[in-house]
Amino acid sequence: MRPPLPEVKPPRANAANLNTLMKGISMPKNDLTTIQFHDATLLVRRGDAPETTLVAMKPVVEGMGLDWGGQHKKLSSHPVLAQGVSVMEIPSAGGVQEVTALPLNRIHFWLATIQPNKIKDDAIRARVILFQTEAADALFNHFFGAKLADSHEITAADRNAIGGIVKRCAGVVIREELANLLPALIEPMVSARLAEQNMMIRRGMTAGQIWAQYGLPRLKNGPTWLGNRLSKMGCQVGGNGRAELGGRLARVYDPDNVAFCMDNGLLHKVRVYCSERMGQGRLKLVEAAE
Repeated sequence: MRPPLPEVKPPRANAANLNTLMKGISMPKNDLTTIQFHDATLLVRRGDAPETTLVAMKPVVEGMGLDWGGQHKKLSSHPVLAQGVSVMEIPSAGGVQEVTALPLNRIHFWLATIQPNKIKDDAIRARVILFQTEAADALFNHFFGAKLADSHEITAADRNAIGGIVKRCAGVVIREELANLLPALIEPMVSARLAEQNMMIRRGMTAGQIWAQYGLPRLKNGPTWLGNRLSKMGCQVGGNGRAELGGRLARVYDPDNVAFCMDNGLLHKVRVYCSERMGQGRLKLVEAAE
């Protein structure tokens, strides 16, 4: 018979050899991680997601300069935080210890319950604000930042397809936006340049544009007849305003003055004129208008 193998006892952990022992052990997936955060040593047991990643709370609280007793009481009694409080085991020189932990996804909430304005010590207040601003994000990015970035990776084909869609959509949007923006941009620029030469912009419409605006029938010399009436009624821009259109000068009329005159009898006269020119009876048109 073979002689029995001698029993080998593992060395006892102590402060001197703890790190050496830990290096020789193949650690499981959900193992303790030590993170240095602004001179504070934080202990976290990684999980598959933020809600299963546990943060030892005492190192966080003491790293902020706060009293652990008061914060432990809050964690245990708070109606929301208490639901996430758990106990996790961590190795130490004296053996395995149980510590109070909170899931990573609750750290932001807990930090928000601390009111810096009620802390009298300036250094501690600044430390608390620092942790409130950076700690939760730093822990999340340490464990899940790379995973989140990988999940957003897209293939070259996807990028090309998306790029084509964006370009086509952007072209349409840009054209529409320019159509709306250019008049508003160009007019002030032109006005400023004209003002330098003691000139100004006046809005105006030709008799043909006014004729079309009111939906009047196509009638030879009809716009000219209307333009003559508008000029006599003082609607022409600047008294004798004209604009160059297609190489010729055309009379232009103030839209506001035109609207006033048309609403106060001129439109009726124009329709009567059209009726007479087109062979319709004056009485029939008047009755239809009423």
